[in-house]
Amino acid sequence: MRLLELVLALLLGVAPAQTMAESSVQTGVEAWYHITPQPQPDAPPVNPYEAETLHVGASAGAERARIYLTLLVADLPPGATITGGTLTLPVHPGASTRPEAARIRVCASERPTTSVQGSFGPPPAVDCSASAEARYEAGGLPRFTVDLAPFDDLRGSGLALLAAPGTTETWDVALYAKGHPAERPITATVSFTPATFDAGEIDEDGSGFSPDPGVDLEWPEGPAPTTSTDPRVDPLAQTADPSPSGEAEPVSADGFVGELASSYLSWVLLVPLVVLAFAVYFSRALVVEEEEEV
Repeated sequence: MRLLELVLALLLGVAPAQTMAESSVQTGVEAWYHITPQPQPDAPPVNPYEAETLHVGASAGAERARIYLTLLVADLPPGATITGGTLTLPVHPGASTRPEAARIRVCASERPTTSVQGSFGPPPAVDCSASAEARYEAGGLPRFTVDLAPFDDLRGSGLALLAAPGTTETWDVALYAKGHPAERPITATVSFTPATFDAGEIDEDGSGFSPDPGVDLEWPEGPAPTTSTDPRVDPLAQTADPSPSGEAEPVSADGFVGELASSYLSWVLLVPLVVLAFAVYFSRALVVEEEEEV
């Protein structure tokens, strides 16, 4: 039993662990829309709210205003998988009405492309098949928080804040927009799993490795450096002619990758041997110990 526990411990010790990371991100587009009938053509739209604020609200249970947001998650590492996070919505208490009575539902939406304040135009489409409820936290700095776990496509979609179904009260929640002098912006902490290199992945040329398109792995164009017999020239600053033709041969990405793959496979094959050696060693030690006890 002890031997089995030791072997399991060794196996767990060499198993690669999947890491989790977090990153704080800002909003991209911030927009809010009146969900009310369009004013008469001869009456210009009137926005009675404070400048640089965003509004979501309801009047006697009927939705009155809606907020749209995008998150700047493009700066996360390439290939990272977003697994969740928390959206923080600081409340403007002076411009809000009964935020404690608010019931805000957050849904995925079509990505808004323009930051607008109090638009009477048609708002972007909303998809509430993935949604979360905003939780109100009162205090000196009141705010709402939203669990982002239900939203797995923060790169391709936006977020819509709207009155939840079933609300029957009148309330209005004002958030600080980017340009507000209070400087209490909407932020999010996004958790993600970094991308990992899979040795089994093979790219189009069969090399098993896709180099960064911005990295040139070939020798730069131009005449190849040659050695000089002039004693006034430092021989260490010269490079030997790598080919009989006098032209520099390009550095092969396949050769570099082959060495990297061989090294990786060597370690992969070595691990079971190390585990086996430890198992044999400890089994013999246990046998000796039991004989001595007898």
